[in-house]
Amino acid sequence: IRASDRDRNRRDVCRPPSKARQPNPYESILLALATFESRGTRMKISAVIPTFNRASLIEGAIHSVLRQTVPVSELIIVDDGSTDCTEDLVRRLSISDQRIIFIKQQRGGANRARNAGSKAATGDWIAFLDSDDTWEKDKLRLQLAALAENPGAVASFTGLRNIGVNTEKIYLPPFDPSLFEIRSANVLSTTSTAMINKTVFWEVGGFDPELPSCQDWDLWFRLRQKGHFAVVRQPLVRYNSGPHERITSNFGRVIDGHEQVFRRLRAGIEHDRQASRRISAKHKLVLTEVYLRSGDPKTAVRQCMSSLLTSPSKRGVRLLATSARHLVTGLLHQ
Repeated sequence: IRASDRDRNRRDVCRPPSKARQPNPYESILLALATFESRGTRMKISAVIPTFNRASLIEGAIHSVLRQTVPVSELIIVDDGSTDCTEDLVRRLSISDQRIIFIKQQRGGANRARNAGSKAATGDWIAFLDSDDTWEKDKLRLQLAALAENPGAVASFTGLRNIGVNTEKIYLPPFDPSLFEIRSANVLSTTSTAMINKTVFWEVGGFDPELPSCQDWDLWFRLRQKGHFAVVRQPLVRYNSGPHERITSNFGRVIDGHEQVFRRLRAGIEHDRQASRRISAKHKLVLTEVYLRSGDPKTAVRQCMSSLLTSPSKRGVRLLATSARHLVTGLLHQ
């Protein structure tokens, strides 16, 4: 056998077998996006990142925005009174990319920072990203494609990959959730997945700076009253739930914010006793999960029992079992 034949045979063995082309579930909406752009109606997107003392994390967030396959028109970073080297880092990065706009303000909280960035935005759509999270490179492209398929949508959301210290979970929101679904739970999750029509964002008043938590859930509900959502059910955000400080790790503020938002979500449906009971029961399950995360399984059991007595559900039974197991484990280790 000649050497050339041996080499060819070796290459054939090493070469992986060809695979049949797999259908792309988003091919139709990508085609819609191409048609949408060809008509000269491509939308301008402004990315907004609020930050506070995140010098060790924000660079990853910035690069994930600048590397999008559909480029943003601008990246507005609002520094909410950082005392670390965040400002120096961002200004250095802005030298190499003129799309980066830096805004410094006194400490006022993430809501005010997001609103400040949105006021400065010149784009048609605002895409929010927390400074400790990152986007997958096709996030905005797939969201624009979904919006091209749903031209009346007022906002677009995606799934996420929740990355903890030693855990990783994928969450995918429902397609175009109903008002009832959003009244019942924050089915759309974090602001880092959201891209919102700027005009509608300000019509509903933007983020509420007075809420101590659940600002995103409150905004999603007000937006959904204005129109439908275009949801991409892919994990296009890497949500960092590591040990660093975030508002969701301050459980006193988390509980207070939930209680305030619950009252808003239940307003206007008091006449429908059945719907009101079901939503109230779902809210108690939300609190069950909050108390479990805070390390208070006793209160979690109490909330879950109240939910089951109000409106029984399979999810409630599962959460009760989990809460009881945590409670017993804690008692055994006392």
